Amino acid sequence: MYGYLGKLLYRFWLIVWCRRFLCTFIAGAACVPLLTACSIDEDTRIARQAVASFHQRLNQGDYREIYGNAAREFVESDTEENLVAFLQAVHAKLGDHIKAVQTNWHVNYGSQGRIVTLVYDSEYQQGRATETFVFRISDGQARLIRYDVNSRALLLDPGPRGQIT
Repeated sequence: MYGYLGKLLYRFWLIVWCRRFLCTFIAGAACVPLLTACSIDEDTRIARQAVASFHQRLNQGDYREIYGNAAREFVESDTEENLVAFLQAVHAKLGDHIKAVQTNWHVNYGSQGRIVTLVYDSEYQQGRATETFVFRISDGQARLIRYDVNSRALLLDPGPRGQIT
């Protein structure tokens, strides 16, 4: 009889423990999306502000400031002179930034930190461009990791008589 009662108490304890564990696990898992949703909104807001700052600095020709506020990955990707020359060339070919419409975004929380990718359809004085910004968000600041720009205006070079070469 003691063996049967022991098995019964063990099963009862197992059921109670499993229910507690499952309820705690389910409740915790339900909170994760709620907590990350707030963080995603805040991180994308910070990244959008950094894009606006980037465009303002680009228009002002403040390329070294863009470089100086970038993440380590951006800075180490090439020399300061080459990256500044690249930004100067983009500004010379496209002209001043007029407006941008965000077309896509992605947020990744991983071993490299909080990474936000924003894609924009941008309008410049000399044409349209698709811009991709990748930022690391840390301590309420966005640091530029990568900047990609695609535009026909960057590919086409007017010749001496205005002909496309």
